Amino acid sequence: MTREVDVLIVTALKLEYEQVLVVDDGAEDDCWIEERGPQGLDVAFRTFRCESGSLRIAVTWASDMGMVAASNAAIPLVDKYKPRCIAMCGVCAGRPGKVELGDVIACDCIWSPPSVNLSPRRLRVRPQKLR
Repeated sequence: MTREVDVLIVTALKLEYEQVLVVDDGAEDDCWIEERGPQGLDVAFRTFRCESGSLRIAVTWASDMGMVAASNAAIPLVDKYKPRCIAMCGVCAGRPGKVELGDVIACDCIWSPPSVNLSPRRLRVRPQKLR
């Protein structure tokens, strides 16, 4: 049986995934239920109480950092579990002294890894801004 979820959370690293599994506040059930997802990655499920009823959460880890790894982890899970929302969770390369573990960081744009143009005379790096 395929479980549909309200929210799919993707982390880059297993350590981040494991930290999500520590969350118990507001849970309706006793523990996270883990299974193997379509790509062989761990996927855990849990239901949490909210104002409008309950939210069914799925969380996985991408096994690497970056947009490609996150997409490769998320796309098969989106097809299978039909989330209404996808979220990323992790260390976010936070600046020590400015952010603490557990802080919520939201952005209005992101920068992709730089595109590199090689020419005989110089290397040009052009980061791409995504909105």
